Amino acid sequence: IIMEKGRLLTDSDRCSLFLVNETRDRLITSLHQGLDNAIDIPINKGIAGKTVTEARILNIPDVYETDFFDSSTDIETGYRTRSILSVPIYNNRGEIIGVTEMVNKKDDKIFSQWDQKLIQIYNVFCGISLENARLYQGSVEMSKQLRNFFDISTTLNKSDNAQKKISVIMQKAKNTIGAERASLFILDEGAECLSTFISDCDKMPNTLSLHNGFCSTSALSKEGIIVNDPYHNAKFNRAIDNITGFKTRSVLACPILRSDGSVLGVVEMLNKRKQNADADDQTSTEFVSKDLQTVKAF
Repeated sequence: IIMEKGRLLTDSDRCSLFLVNETRDRLITSLHQGLDNAIDIPINKGIAGKTVTEARILNIPDVYETDFFDSSTDIETGYRTRSILSVPIYNNRGEIIGVTEMVNKKDDKIFSQWDQKLIQIYNVFCGISLENARLYQGSVEMSKQLRNFFDISTTLNKSDNAQKKISVIMQKAKNTIGAERASLFILDEGAECLSTFISDCDKMPNTLSLHNGFCSTSALSKEGIIVNDPYHNAKFNRAIDNITGFKTRSVLACPILRSDGSVLGVVEMLNKRKQNADADDQTSTEFVSKDLQTVKAF
């Protein structure tokens, strides 16, 4: 609503809202009028990227006269971008959390100083709305995490066998971070492999080699690993996907350590899900460091 009001008052043809992702290395559109899919770019790319990295307003009468305009979306859609007013959005800590772009002032006019001031004011409301949404989401996630921790404490006091207890812990951890699949592997150093102890994938092999794959890397390094583009990573063992028929989009691997610091096994979570089924929800589908910390806690 805020963006649409800004578009109407600046007499723009289109508008876009870019949000800085949690790792602060990419810009992803949450609103992208005229486009079917979100734009996902490095944080230093294009006019929006320059707005963030230089922390300033860019009012450009003809984008094709700049050397930093990314024309790939124009080429893909056939839309001709002429003028852009790009304004950073700040949170209450003074950090840039996004960018609004007003695109193509109508009647071939250029954006005025009044337009700039107007969008700056509107971006204050955008910043408040985004920060409130972040705080609300954080409180929901914390409530969910605490509820699952409580459920686990109840499970541990029951007389079920160890595998059943650990299965409950794994499912709670998976649900808390929003993963599609969860597995636990036990390290067998003598056989140089990881043995499958628990997995919600029926076709998971009984053992995984210690010589490839993210779980093996995590076990050998004793470090947690997050990979959100596994098919472009040389360490990814895509043979597992071929066996299971599952398409891995993102991976989180976390070692399980004994009290003496030696590795007992590895937990693996696959494919971060959106937190709800709302088609307009732009929740990231990438694992982040917070997810790794949560899995370590479980």
